[in-house]
Amino acid sequence: MSLQKKTITSHQIPHDNKIYRVYIDTASKCVKITCFGINGIDNEVEGWYDCVEALPEWLQEKIALLMMTTHVPPTHEVDNVGRRIEEDIFWVYHP
Repeated sequence: MSLQKKTITSHQIPHDNKIYRVYIDTASKCVKITCFGINGIDNEVEGWYDCVEALPEWLQEKIALLMMTTHVPPTHEVDNVGRRIEEDIFWVYHP
């Protein structure tokens, strides 16, 4: 009898802990940004925004890329960008 190793997909935070959780409310299109980690991420980005277009440009670009290149669930990490966790939740890596 052979034993097969199971691969478990986990949503691990990158080793440097510089990540934003981005939630896009599908009904209102409002966006909530939450910072993870303690290594000097710009906390001024945290909070609620009226829409994706109100986010800093670098964050808009990363979300757009994740929307085009990843499927939900499961998600795969996009190097130096982040990953899509749910249809409306993204983990975006700090630049």
